[in-house]
Amino acid sequence: MRENCKYFDVGYWNSRYEAEASYEWLVDYQTLKEHLNGLMSRDGNILVLGCGNSSLSEDLYNDGYKRITNVDYSPVVIESMRSRSAAASSMAWLVGDVRDLDFRPSEFDTVLEKATLDSLLVRETDPWHLSAEASSLLHRVLHKVSEILRPGGRLISVSFAQPHFRSWVYGKPEYRWSVEWRSVSPSPSSDAFAYHLYWMTKGETLSSKFSSPPPWTREDRTSDGCATPVSDDEDDFLTRISL
Repeated sequence: MRENCKYFDVGYWNSRYEAEASYEWLVDYQTLKEHLNGLMSRDGNILVLGCGNSSLSEDLYNDGYKRITNVDYSPVVIESMRSRSAAASSMAWLVGDVRDLDFRPSEFDTVLEKATLDSLLVRETDPWHLSAEASSLLHRVLHKVSEILRPGGRLISVSFAQPHFRSWVYGKPEYRWSVEWRSVSPSPSSDAFAYHLYWMTKGETLSSKFSSPPPWTREDRTSDGCATPVSDDEDDFLTRISL
């Protein structure tokens, strides 16, 4: 039951991106646009984590967000996307790992990710008990994101993970930000899954609900496998794990 571990392997992604032109995780920009426009400035410096071959960054650029840096740990997809968006002269494409971000403190106004943090949890099997390994990894990523955000800047996260679980991951005083969220559906008439948009604003006061640990669990276990496997034509694997 370990096939989902491939999503943690850069070799898998390199091979996939060599064969795949584009894939949109969770929701597209048109669905997110009205939400993002109220949370981001078109003049701001934006970092997109785990950009993959999604059209999100290109759509943002075409909608007036010009200062965009894209990071992915697959050199194959970075080269492909750099070539694909060559006309977008102010958009940068960098090979880099979200687990080891190398940017200056207070460099960005917005850090945006869509399912990238979810992909770091494919080894987890129980949303009530994140392993110590997963908790440490997410903490390292989020602590660095907080560091590279300017005061008043935002981390915007689009995830399948429900607020009952994920808000506690984001809601830690050491990140020095507030936590808010809303549900996002592809369309009012759609029967597709609802996803969740989280935004964390650096320098705003964190709700007092996060002053105590989550009531249901202690994060003190080790990871013991990967989530339920899915076939190669079911890349909504994130919907199979309740994280």
